[in-house]
Amino acid sequence: MSARPVITVVLLLFVGVSVLYVATKPDKEGDASLADVSHPPPATQPAGPQATQPVATPDDRTGQVIVYYFFASPRCKTCHNIETWTRECVGRYFAPEIADGLLTWQAVDLDQPANKHYAKDYGLFSKSVVVARLVDDKCQDSKNLTRIWQLVADKTAFQRYIREEVSAALRDN
Repeated sequence: MSARPVITVVLLLFVGVSVLYVATKPDKEGDASLADVSHPPPATQPAGPQATQPVATPDDRTGQVIVYYFFASPRCKTCHNIETWTRECVGRYFAPEIADGLLTWQAVDLDQPANKHYAKDYGLFSKSVVVARLVDDKCQDSKNLTRIWQLVADKTAFQRYIREEVSAALRDN
């Protein structure tokens, strides 16, 4: 066997490992800035300027929509962006629904033993954003927003996708 094919294979392996390392390398700066948002306030706590508005009771609505961001370690910069962009989008475009108790944002750490069931419940295989519709605290339907991975390079398109899917779930509620 000549040296050329061996060198080619070694270089391809090196490039593959390098790409994998960069893609999964935790973003140290992002870790500190996102530490506060992994555990949002309970759904009954209104957020933002509408905090003085009353929270809707179950009698006032047909159900609730939950936007989940599911994550596990390690978390790369892209994973942090997915969480940040989703949280920003939900907070910016759906503040009245959050204040009324119709919509909740939750970041869920799948490494926690109590949260492991979510992977099976929603068929998760990677970090994911899931929009779930609940009626009487039971999931009626859910959608794993898999296109987030195609849109991670374009914040505007990413947030438009999130906004459209959350709006659709709220309309169906």
